[in-house]
Amino acid sequence: MRNKIIVSRKNEQWEADIVDMQEFARSNKGFKYIVTIIDCFSKYAYAYPLKNKGANEVTNIFKKLFLEVCPEKLRTDRGKEFEN
Repeated sequence: MRNKIIVSRKNEQWEADIVDMQEFARSNKGFKYIVTIIDCFSKYAYAYPLKNKGANEVTNIFKKLFLEVCPEKLRTDRGKEFEN
């Protein structure tokens, strides 16, 4: 059973993960991963392609996004790419 997420407004909490799309890299200009970010309240989703999932690349995605909008909380699966 999944933990219930209770939020009452937009940008209160986001969930982020990385989708592995390596098998499609040849037909996607070398992009192997997709960073997915979902607002838990509105269900609005962001998706950003990556050629590799190193911490620097992932951090750059969040830096650019946070210039526009920033959540109160960000939840991830604690993968190594999210540790910095």
